[in-house]
Amino acid sequence: MSQSLNIKLRGLYTFPNDFSAIPDGALSLADNIVIDRDSIAEPRRGFTYLAHATARADFAAVYDSARKLFFFKDSMIAHLYNSNTTVYSLCYFNATSGWTSIASAFNPPAATVKCRAEFANGNMYLTRDTGVQRIDAITAAPVRCGVSQAYDMNGVVDSASTPTWLLPNYSTAYRVVWGKKDANGNILLGAPSGRGIGNNGTIGNTSIIFSIDIPDDIVAAYALGIYYFYQVYRSRQVAPISTGPTVYGIPDDELRQVYEGIPSAGEIAAGHIHFGDLCTEELLKGPYLYTNNSQEGAAYSNIIPPKALDIASFRDCMFYANIREQQTFYLTFNNVAFSGADTDTITIDGITFKAAHDPFAPPAAPYFFFYAGGTEAQNRADTAQNFCYYFNLNSTNYYATYLSTPSDMPGKIVIRSISLGTAALSATSNVGGYFIPALPASGTSQSSTDSYAPNGLAYSKPLQPEAVPLVYRMSVGSKDSEILRILPLRDSLFILKEDGVWRLFGSDPSNFQVALLDSTANCIAPDTACVMNNQIFALTTQGVVTISETGVTIMSRPIEGDLLKLLSINKTVLQQQAFAVPYESQRAYHLWLPTVSGDTHPTQYYRYNTITNNWTRGTLEKSCGGVNPYDDLMYLGDPHRYWMDKERKSFTSFDYADYAGTLHIASVSGTTVTLTDASSIVVGQVLYQTDSLWGEVVTLVDSTHVKTRYAVAFTHADAQLFDTIKTALKWIPCTFSNPGFNKQVRETSLLFLSDFYGSGGVTFETDISAGMITEPVTGCMAAPWGQFPWGQAPWGMGSTPRRRPLRVMVPRIHQRCSLLTLGFDHDCMFSPWALQGISVVGNNISEKVWMEGSTV
Repeated sequence: MSQSLNIKLRGLYTFPNDFSAIPDGALSLADNIVIDRDSIAEPRRGFTYLAHATARADFAAVYDSARKLFFFKDSMIAHLYNSNTTVYSLCYFNATSGWTSIASAFNPPAATVKCRAEFANGNMYLTRDTGVQRIDAITAAPVRCGVSQAYDMNGVVDSASTPTWLLPNYSTAYRVVWGKKDANGNILLGAPSGRGIGNNGTIGNTSIIFSIDIPDDIVAAYALGIYYFYQVYRSRQVAPISTGPTVYGIPDDELRQVYEGIPSAGEIAAGHIHFGDLCTEELLKGPYLYTNNSQEGAAYSNIIPPKALDIASFRDCMFYANIREQQTFYLTFNNVAFSGADTDTITIDGITFKAAHDPFAPPAAPYFFFYAGGTEAQNRADTAQNFCYYFNLNSTNYYATYLSTPSDMPGKIVIRSISLGTAALSATSNVGGYFIPALPASGTSQSSTDSYAPNGLAYSKPLQPEAVPLVYRMSVGSKDSEILRILPLRDSLFILKEDGVWRLFGSDPSNFQVALLDSTANCIAPDTACVMNNQIFALTTQGVVTISETGVTIMSRPIEGDLLKLLSINKTVLQQQAFAVPYESQRAYHLWLPTVSGDTHPTQYYRYNTITNNWTRGTLEKSCGGVNPYDDLMYLGDPHRYWMDKERKSFTSFDYADYAGTLHIASVSGTTVTLTDASSIVVGQVLYQTDSLWGEVVTLVDSTHVKTRYAVAFTHADAQLFDTIKTALKWIPCTFSNPGFNKQVRETSLLFLSDFYGSGGVTFETDISAGMITEPVTGCMAAPWGQFPWGQAPWGMGSTPRRRPLRVMVPRIHQRCSLLTLGFDHDCMFSPWALQGISVVGNNISEKVWMEGSTV
């Protein structure tokens, strides 16, 4: 008598040779089970609905469904899609009131890319089609990252104010900076304005008064300590070069703060602030401007961060990947010898500006003043600065800034879009030769660019995630291959591209470097990449791999055939919709994928346990998910439901069921239950009100009546409808160590560490008999202890099902075979069984096995 005893249980092995290349206890089917304990198979836990107070927390509209889920400040934020209006929105969850909207029309960064998030300085950062946005409190609406560059000033001398500190024929330089303080106390300064020069052409001392234009994204101060402010910086005054005629001196660019203010609601409504500088030279001792040459330098101005498809924090810096900058156009006033007839024009952003020669009689159309009374350098500088001022007054999409410093060619300006994603502007002029670059008389041969870099990486200053100077840019590999994800580990930021995996390392922006790690593991589905167990898991052209400083390791070899098949039948959905959920406390990586070519969302998942190194499979159709670090529960979004699924995790038998809906019980008579609508019920589902009031549906009487297995004293109120968790597993064929022998197999025993409730089935298949036969088996009890009618189970069994071997005779038609495939199916509510292995008893009969033409 031969015996095959297999007291090991491993996960799926559907790709290797199942006679020689797989471990003992390998499975060919492992649906809705987990192997989190060594060599023990158990059913997965079920899901109920996320509730507020005592009610299900539904989204605002029945067409809403979650596309992405984030966890922030002990709460949840969901990115929703309305299938009726095709509008995306953002909402947060409150345990008392449910879901509350915080942003509408919140589109993802690209049509095929989901929103992604990162956390830094107490804030949450989200990618979006209009650029990266920040949320600093769970109830706060998202706002664009960064602070707008300050517009150039327009100043005049003011001898009426006191004290009068600027000496006759002396000059001084100014810059303005806008800043903001968020709810978490973070302060950020934007890029400074162009240099504004104040020249005192009077015969006595004076002061300077000027107008500060307010950028469009500056709003009045509001609650929680959040507000915008402005700072004014000034140089020391310098003496004239000569006084007959006066040639003004050139102030240096070492500026110190002379004022800080918060704009009032009235000033914001008016669009500008009038400011008089009353700081004398003796008091010019405020902080230095951060872009002074003695500080960080002008190249390190904090412009608004670029639009990005992914973001990540590493070495206290925020990284932005696959980037698109603001529309930008550089222009230099190279010759200001205009004709003098107010007919010289320049058209930018659809606005035609005329060069006015008489400030007291400007043209009716938008204009800028042509300066001709000073040196050539002064005329160019003054004309360019005046153009910036009047351009900013008239343009709603772009702003202009004077760029030239004392060491530069005078007359340089830059024009940038106020928002990311703005259409390009064109520039024309009837005196185009007076500019660098030369402007055409018509057409769009000179236009702005937004510098899209699919392989581009931008990064911020340390501890300032929104401070991203232009010099902090690098290119990673070929521009023909996009960056798909960026994910940090302890010592490296890993960059997953279409052409491989790259590694960024270094201690700070001064020494960041990038090197190729692997050119063969190309990312396929970006949202399957996540950090877990101090490694990155991702679906690539090499299958599911782990990525770390030591390299790339293939983890999905046992199920490689399954994954390759999915790539060939549904690659687009796989690339755009597949996602992964890491579950650190369960040591599990969940990979959601489509199943067949017609799927539009993931309809199954593969689960990998990093301790037992086993793959299993689940059959849940979901669109997004995550594990909340606050309660360590998994939450899942469904593409067809307007609520979130919440993991059942009470560690009791009642964890093992899936919520399907809510129905109202009108009356009860014995085992017959009357419902307002029973059309959605199927046999095997359970009506549930409490742990002591639930019943399995065994008969559908009509559209309003069902029968339960036992009489339950339901109350006349709502009941939850639960689905069973349909578990199924199969071992690889049993061969008694030789598949070339014909054998007779008489019986098998399933070795349960914890027996199941209700009924199940042991399945048999052989190489000779084509059909599968299921032998029904009965568990130790009909239901969890205390939930079955009196007399249905022995008294004193306690709340834990017993440990036992379950002996089953092999059906006669399957007893003769070379290969016997055994399985176990279970489809019963609230049954937390645990299976440790199988024992098969049989005899080798002969070497005569299946022959061509043989029949059973």
